[in-house]
Amino acid sequence: MKDTPPTERKRRLSISKRRRVEPSKSDSSSGPHGGTVPSSTRSMHSSAEIWRWSLTRSAITTCFVRDVHEMQESGSKEHDFFWLGNFPCRTVELLGILVGVQVYEKRVIYTLDDGTSTIDCVHRPEPPPVPPSPTKPKSSLKGKEKSDPYRRPSSPKADKEEHLCLFPEPLEPVGQVGATVRVVGRVFTKYNSRQIHAGHIDVCIPRNDEMRHWAQVLVLHREKYSRSDPFVIPAPSVSDMASNEVPDTMQELPSHSDPPQTPSRRSKAIPSTPSTASSVSASSPVKSQCEEQTRSRLRHPSRLHNRDLNLNTFRIYVKHYMDNAPPVAHADNPYDCSICSVSEYCSHLKPSFSDNSRRNSFDIPTTPTKSSVLNTSRLGEETPKAFASAHGWHETTPRAPPDMKPSERSEQQKLYGFTLSYLRRVPELRLLARRTVEAEAKRRRRQERLDAKQSSSTFPASSHFVQSRCQPENVDGESRRCPTGTCSGSGEPAGRKMKRLFSVTILKLYEEGSIVLWDGSARPLPSLRYGSQSCVSQSQGLWKVSMSTASASLSVTSTTSTASIGGGDEEEADSDGDLSDVPLKEEAYVPVTPELLAGHVEAAIKSLTERASRESQAAMSTSKHASSAYRPRSTVVPGPTKEEIVKFLRRGDERWAKIGDWAIGDALGLLEKEGRAWDVGRGRWELCL
Repeated sequence: MKDTPPTERKRRLSISKRRRVEPSKSDSSSGPHGGTVPSSTRSMHSSAEIWRWSLTRSAITTCFVRDVHEMQESGSKEHDFFWLGNFPCRTVELLGILVGVQVYEKRVIYTLDDGTSTIDCVHRPEPPPVPPSPTKPKSSLKGKEKSDPYRRPSSPKADKEEHLCLFPEPLEPVGQVGATVRVVGRVFTKYNSRQIHAGHIDVCIPRNDEMRHWAQVLVLHREKYSRSDPFVIPAPSVSDMASNEVPDTMQELPSHSDPPQTPSRRSKAIPSTPSTASSVSASSPVKSQCEEQTRSRLRHPSRLHNRDLNLNTFRIYVKHYMDNAPPVAHADNPYDCSICSVSEYCSHLKPSFSDNSRRNSFDIPTTPTKSSVLNTSRLGEETPKAFASAHGWHETTPRAPPDMKPSERSEQQKLYGFTLSYLRRVPELRLLARRTVEAEAKRRRRQERLDAKQSSSTFPASSHFVQSRCQPENVDGESRRCPTGTCSGSGEPAGRKMKRLFSVTILKLYEEGSIVLWDGSARPLPSLRYGSQSCVSQSQGLWKVSMSTASASLSVTSTTSTASIGGGDEEEADSDGDLSDVPLKEEAYVPVTPELLAGHVEAAIKSLTERASRESQAAMSTSKHASSAYRPRSTVVPGPTKEEIVKFLRRGDERWAKIGDWAIGDALGLLEKEGRAWDVGRGRWELCL
């Protein structure tokens, strides 16, 4: 049933001119309106990323009405946006003259004409408040009035008149026919034509606003809308951070003739996190912007629910940190040691800096504290601890370097491995490990209580004996339950469980082929000096953090630093989960990435191709004396397949013994993208000349 309002509430000031699309054009992809071109041919971003950007304030497209009719649909059913050339748009800004106004009960349709075409703009203003109904005096004899047979009932005509007076007043249009207005709204298709869901309409008082609008749109067509290169999402500006998204009910926009004002009350102020406030590198802005926006972030470990704290979640977080770890900072501070990174008590520093200068350069408390590992190295202990072995000074498994280009060798030298000691000193991973251990212990205690309850219900006679044996009272008077009936004191310390959790995670990541052994340099351990916040500021870009989460992570890091420097007895260190010294010849690991495998896969393709060519030449030489009918013809040797490359790498080097087919496939895709290898057909690969 059509939405036809009453005649007395409808004021049609002129005939609406609507540009309809012919059915033949809607099916052709070359037409101005009906064509749908996939987003992959216009931009390197996905449809979801482009749609998410189109909701921001900077995505408002200033254009003509003709451009709205000529826009092409995105081709995605889930993400509704359009393409104006190679520029995606969802919200447009138009300026023209009103040639028609239709007032309905809940909406007003304006017909806008800017000289290029006409379009209908549907505006749903906020309805005026309903006038309050006349209040009737309350009577205390309400029950008696109902039971009074001599009381005259109210007439239905009076009730109808009273009901009719409660209808809201008709909507008032923003402007009359002939007024110049600016419309900002979302583009949508209805009844085979384009319309605007107007969120903001204002009347333009200056007469030269229309000329400015035309000049601005012509410049945008020449510099932005008519470009042939793929679209790249621009970097977020300050206005985007002030108001992140543009909803359907548009926010108040300042007039172009007026100077920009502060955002309205409806805009949400987004706190500036280190990830959004960090500047983008100026050397390659397009690549850095794409990497910053496509980089995935996980929830901060302090915000995870208890049901998500398990071994699988911890393995995902460790792999995420190894893939997106902050780069190693090479500071030129003469007080920083490149071996153990503990500069205030380190013996590897230059002799020109005295102990007094080191002590004055850091805010170290002067009150006497307990002896720690760091203090003993300063006082000249007889058995100093070796820290250099864990940072690449001693190779665990020497291997012959593979054949690779000098550029790849320089990239490999910039790569640093992750040791178990380094991962245990990351504040977020250490916090997640402690929470995982506590959650697992809590689940185990809950299961023990359920088992004890079931056993007591099954054997009621021996329940008192089981409870008296399995629930000894401690010093505080609280009872503890043992898992097997024999209480084992305070149980295993949390620090040992956390270390075992890290070891099991590294082993599982190695077995599934996500990481491999690394014989190069390892990452230096995070600085443990008092008040150091460098590790937190660098790793905050990996997590979805808020202001409260950031402050919590800072407090956790400061507590970790002070606890590690303060030292104490060995039993207290084990119970508090404090870290031990770095072992000798500690193995390092690196995550498996296409960049890491590209050089090795290229060398494998070269070796397998040369081997196949030698075998074919040997077969030709052995068949020289055979008849011409049985002599094999000289054919081009095809390249190896992905499975053959995997077998070659697994047999050639023990480091790639657990490598998977998916990793080799990603490396081949990178080589093909860089023009170093190509698929000749049937899954066989050859190197490009």
